[in-house]
Amino acid sequence: MADRWEEDSEVWHLIDCLLVNSWPNLKELLDRLYDYRHGMEIQGQAIMFGILGKLCITYNKLKFEGQDPMECLRQSLIAVHNDRRVQKMLGMAVDKSIDDRVQKFQEENQ
Repeated sequence: MADRWEEDSEVWHLIDCLLVNSWPNLKELLDRLYDYRHGMEIQGQAIMFGILGKLCITYNKLKFEGQDPMECLRQSLIAVHNDRRVQKMLGMAVDKSIDDRVQKFQEENQ
């Protein structure tokens, strides 16, 4: 067994199988959900389209182009990070955290 997960060939095999094999069903689901996207909260849009969809579509596109699984995953995670929906969701989480801390500070100092 490898010292780190990145060095474990079985981990890479399982990641590859998961992302390649789940894509057809996930794509079908996302295609169906697409018409309802405007009624979804930003968190749902970000998770379904920006994280799951972006991760799988980018991974499979790069895999089809002949990239190795490690590079496919690396670039897929960058694509997820850069997705506007994911950025918006993360920004909302940071804003809420700041607002909660300000409120707590104000309550403690009244």
